[in-house]
Amino acid sequence: MPMRVLNIFAILLIFGVLGSAFAFQLQLSELPCPLCFLQRFGLLCAAFGLLLNLRFGFRASHYAVTLMSLVFTSWAALNHISMHIIPGTGWYGYPFYHLHLYTWAFIISQVAIIGTLFMLSFKSQYPSETNQFYYESFISKSIMHLLFFIFIVLIAANMASVLFECGLSSCPGDPSHYFTLHQIFK
Repeated sequence: MPMRVLNIFAILLIFGVLGSAFAFQLQLSELPCPLCFLQRFGLLCAAFGLLLNLRFGFRASHYAVTLMSLVFTSWAALNHISMHIIPGTGWYGYPFYHLHLYTWAFIISQVAIIGTLFMLSFKSQYPSETNQFYYESFISKSIMHLLFFIFIVLIAANMASVLFECGLSSCPGDPSHYFTLHQIFK
């Protein structure tokens, strides 16, 4: 039971980070760049690995999905940081607590890697050969279904964001407007 709560907490943190990114996008008109979309994708995949634990039981392979996704997110964020670290190259987006969102994505993914390794290390969470099934209460199933629903909403929102911003062509490196909406209303 404590590992289930810890996985739910980690999923909610990831959803909070993605929700914050959407708040920046919608409230500050800060359009995500292609690397930002990759970072969002990596975080969604990390949440998916943890959701697999809730749905199918705890397995090291589910944590592996999360870890690979977080390493991917770290790579995309570090690539983004390296593009803007040279003096005179500028930056992308507004800072949040003196750091840009891509820097926060790197920090969060590194902390999440450590947290996932911590969760992975508890052997008692894995089913033994004699006890392969686990009991789920109605509340536990309801929470799991709610988390999957939020996950699907976040995927749909990201897909819509990419479609509005890029259309059916490649995304601009430094977007200034929603391409699809600009084409419709020009």
